[in-house]
Amino acid sequence: MLGSFGHGLPAAVYRTSPEGRFLEGNDALVRLLGAQTFEQLAAIDVRDIYVDPSRREWLIEQAAGKPMPVEEFELKRLDGEHRWVRISTHTARADDGSIEYFEGVMEDITMLHEIDEELRSSNQLLDALSRMQRDHMSGAEPGVLFDRLLEQLLSATSSEYGFIAQLLEDDNGQFLRTWAMSDISWNDETRALFALHGPRGMEFHNMDLLFGPVVTTGKPVISNSPSTDPRSSGRPDGHPPLNSFIGVPILKGGAVMGVVALANRKDGYTETIAQYLEPLCTTVGSIIQSTVVSRERTEAQNLQKSREELHHSIVEQAADAIVTFRDGGRIVLANKAAGELMGLSADEIIGQRLCHFIPSDLIRSSFSAAQRALAVGSSVELFVKRHDGSRVPIEATLVRDRQGGTGVTTLIARDVVARKETELALRLARDAAESTARAKDELLASMSHELRTPLNAVIGLSSVLGKQIYGPLTEKQLEYVKQIETSGRHLLSVISTILDLAKAEAQSATLEVADAQPDELVQEVVGLIGELALAKGIALSTDIPHDLPIIEIDRLRARQALLNLLSNAVKFTDEGGRVGIRASSDATTVSITVWDTGIGIAPHHLNAIFEPFEQVDSSLNRRFEGTGLGLALSKRLVEIQGGKLSVASTLGEGSEFTATFVRAKRA
Repeated sequence: MLGSFGHGLPAAVYRTSPEGRFLEGNDALVRLLGAQTFEQLAAIDVRDIYVDPSRREWLIEQAAGKPMPVEEFELKRLDGEHRWVRISTHTARADDGSIEYFEGVMEDITMLHEIDEELRSSNQLLDALSRMQRDHMSGAEPGVLFDRLLEQLLSATSSEYGFIAQLLEDDNGQFLRTWAMSDISWNDETRALFALHGPRGMEFHNMDLLFGPVVTTGKPVISNSPSTDPRSSGRPDGHPPLNSFIGVPILKGGAVMGVVALANRKDGYTETIAQYLEPLCTTVGSIIQSTVVSRERTEAQNLQKSREELHHSIVEQAADAIVTFRDGGRIVLANKAAGELMGLSADEIIGQRLCHFIPSDLIRSSFSAAQRALAVGSSVELFVKRHDGSRVPIEATLVRDRQGGTGVTTLIARDVVARKETELALRLARDAAESTARAKDELLASMSHELRTPLNAVIGLSSVLGKQIYGPLTEKQLEYVKQIETSGRHLLSVISTILDLAKAEAQSATLEVADAQPDELVQEVVGLIGELALAKGIALSTDIPHDLPIIEIDRLRARQALLNLLSNAVKFTDEGGRVGIRASSDATTVSITVWDTGIGIAPHHLNAIFEPFEQVDSSLNRRFEGTGLGLALSKRLVEIQGGKLSVASTLGEGSEFTATFVRAKRA
């Protein structure tokens, strides 16, 4: 029996019969196999936990006459999850030599296996990258080069098929033309098509498939359920099954120049795989570009010399700084952009140690950050020291390789000073805006107290004087007192309007939104203005259907906005004219229009009238009194409720102002 010692071990300990039944196991075994109790394990056949049941039979056969080997295999837990384990098994035999039982230790190595798989894929991709560069430099024919690369990519990622394609454009738009492609033809028509155009020259003009977003966004696309992915329009009848997909853009100078696409990886694709593929795609882009340029060169040029020049131009003409250094830190290659970044020529950089260009207080942290980025295949932000001693922030990508038995690292760096300056400017602008908002709030509070308080005193005292409570006034004195009170009330109204407008612009006004009937709202406004229109000899009419949908508004502010509009209509309409309100609705809104037959507005003034303190012109200012705040306030009051205020007008004929409000959700 395992005993208390075995049950207390952190490692999974088991004992099984030759027939495939668990005889004993400790708690660690129960947890590892996804069970709740050992009794659950005792009820199953051991073969059920093997993803490949034949592996157990093979192990038993190996045990015949010799010790059981230490073995790694993939198992399936009771909850369906897959794990990789390493087992070390001992065979216990009876007196007659027959196998009595097996016992041993089972270790969970899933994480180790995943790391090994990632390292294997990473190393394979880096080897593919290095081999592709060497093949290109040695003059390999481009088609053969891309065929080999695609084969290596399929192997490194355990994918079933894929393609490498260049992005081109004709009169009908963008399309992809393959440099290498797996043969996935499934009938006579597609086999004939592949024989004619594949693996080089196959064209894809339908950008509604999964690789389309790679072209349009310039970012990798991963889909581990293509059949339900909304980014794909589907596949032709008979097309081989597509279980998973990854597309990575081939970028050059920030622009998409092609796509590397792979499909049908058993375990699906991850962001890590996309990161591994990105530096390879950069090199693929360079090779595609150099191949295209090479084809355009004259036949008289020496082919080998042309390729050397192209390779040099890929590095030298790159917009990003490129520096290659050995493991000891000695720089062996630098392009023109690297020289410009450091304030030196490329020749002056070559031969120096990399640490010479890193701020002394950041050397250790910079190397640690670079190593972490290299391990996961991501970019990293660092600082470099220019020749003049200044520090420059960069975004760097590192690629590891070996040349002549010596490890080398290539660093591709981009100056991000402009981006940092933009970020700083945005922060400063945000702080300035917040400071301005605070100052504005303080000013509003000050105006409310410092201006309204004395004005209320002026109005109140003049009203008391006008009532002659403390003695009679002469006719002239009474006239002056009434003028003081009228002017005070007017000034208080102007100040209140300014404060309301400022609050609306700052969106600091507290809204009390509730459902309202549009016809009731209009009747309230008409009731307040009706006497004014009648006194001026203006006909006021309404056309408001009683079955209009309910609207969601702050009733007080909506009424104020409409009151301003109707008051303006009466104000700017001569005696004998007409003013009216009508309303209509659609699926989401209710529109209330105030119209008049007044003076109208010239087209070039239509936008200005909604600005604070704006009136049409000085001659109208002399004829019609006002502050020029009413329309600006109305527009803000409608907008802060989610609505919209618009205008249509003909000079000399009249105007229409339409306030649109949102329908209530239950309307």
